[in-house]
Amino acid sequence: MKIILIRPPTVVFYGNPIQDAVPPIGLAYLASSLRQAGHRVVGVDAIGEGLEQRGKVDDWPEVVRHGLSIPELIQRIPLDTQLIAVSCMFSATWPYVRQVLQAIREAFPDVPIVVGGEHITAVPEYVLDTCPAVDYCIKGEGERALVMLSNSLCETNDPEEISKRVPGIVLRIHGKAIHGIGANRIRDIDNIPEPDWTIFPIQKFLDGGYQHGVDRGRSMPILASRGCPYRCTFCSSPQMWTTLWKARSPDAVVNEMKGYIEKYNAENFDFYDLTAIVKKEWIIEFCKKVIEKLPPIKWQLPSGTRSEAIDEETAKYMYDSGCCNIIYAPESANIKTLALIKKKVNPKKVLVSMRAASKNNLEVKANILIGFPGERKRDTLANTLYFIKMAWVGVQDAT
Repeated sequence: MKIILIRPPTVVFYGNPIQDAVPPIGLAYLASSLRQAGHRVVGVDAIGEGLEQRGKVDDWPEVVRHGLSIPELIQRIPLDTQLIAVSCMFSATWPYVRQVLQAIREAFPDVPIVVGGEHITAVPEYVLDTCPAVDYCIKGEGERALVMLSNSLCETNDPEEISKRVPGIVLRIHGKAIHGIGANRIRDIDNIPEPDWTIFPIQKFLDGGYQHGVDRGRSMPILASRGCPYRCTFCSSPQMWTTLWKARSPDAVVNEMKGYIEKYNAENFDFYDLTAIVKKEWIIEFCKKVIEKLPPIKWQLPSGTRSEAIDEETAKYMYDSGCCNIIYAPESANIKTLALIKKKVNPKKVLVSMRAASKNNLEVKANILIGFPGERKRDTLANTLYFIKMAWVGVQDAT
């Protein structure tokens, strides 16, 4: 099949300084899997192709669109497209993504549309019930499911047959949202082909300094692991990924980094992992491989990570291999709140890890959330004291 992978424009509130322009690593993984299966793939990254474009959104005056307009996006979809796949990560953007999907359906009335991502995984029935433009939802990891859907559509359009073939699919049968066969996580993640960046404007991100972490030069996104073994109540990870944490081999990650250095002159690597550092042995082996096989580079953990495996020994290896910035995610120092949100973390041990990282020259940032349901003003006292302690052990920044 000829398949189009689309990242829609995003929307932000007026005055919001958030950096939302990052390379679409999820779609790049889908592209490589589809191509490996023999399908033809085209990409439309409405953000990457419209980095400097901002505009109004119909019926939503509080926000600004970032990226291509809907007509510009539709013009980039080839007329001979046989399957349209659209990503929707965040629930806050869904009202606009729905507008995009409806416009695509009007322009391509006979082409099946499939959607995936964190928001779709969370509420697939709602998506199908409120957006007639959508034919299929894919829950969780998309590589295997999208390949199987594409293969199936080459043979049949029967919804009941597709529901039996494609893991994680949700579709309409007789007007109702029906879940197909269940999906298991991909366990042999080293066998997933590396992201295919050839169909996306990766050079625009590199040249413009658009990245997830601190600006440390030409930056490529990368994943060393998938999933997270924890169940924090505010996080969508358990629905999207289950609680299975799987790490790629250190050699595979380093080889991918080496390829980006040679092809794109990459100088820095932003790790997009949900929880990159779970096993001390893995991170130390990875650091040793980076030192052994790569020229001097920078890498960072801008998404936040756990503290259990980061002691002075680990922190030294991280710094020596080029790690420059690290974000911890204690979320709260209030024990009652931590229990409420099922955040299995010990604030005192996090401080010990933060001190080790700072002592070994890593620039340390922390994420703290204030105002959980049920919290009162007095509950912020523990966080206020914790900020002071974090500053004392060397934390330099906080969100």
